[in-house]
Amino acid sequence: MNGLTLLDHISIIKDPRQNWKVAHKLSDIIFLAIVGVIAGAEGWEEIEDFGRDKLEWLKQYGDFKNGVPVHDTIARVISMINPKQFQTCFIAWMKDCHTATKGDVCNVKTEVHMIRVKSVVQFIWTVHSQQRMKTFLQ
Repeated sequence: MNGLTLLDHISIIKDPRQNWKVAHKLSDIIFLAIVGVIAGAEGWEEIEDFGRDKLEWLKQYGDFKNGVPVHDTIARVISMINPKQFQTCFIAWMKDCHTATKGDVCNVKTEVHMIRVKSVVQFIWTVHSQQRMKTFLQ
């Protein structure tokens, strides 16, 4: 295992936003989306709600100096990131998790989390697919 945390992995993703408009770090937004979905959030508003409820916990891992972004910001930023870059980082993180646990991910709680982790990837791919379809239809 190379010892990289989730934040280490997602920090590699390029931020497509204009620097002068950035109020929330990209790594904070991606981290919030991932842990929110793992915790059971279904949709942008629930991810925002999760962030507000768990802000002190989130600050242990990320910056969040401007608090939690609103759901529209979360959705917009996630739709802007390169899905292949996200997928590469996410898979690398999951491999690190698998290595760290020596493949022992058999308890029920972990299996539920693994299902939710898969839904993070599906969720982000769906957002990108919808965005591409809107662009195509315009």
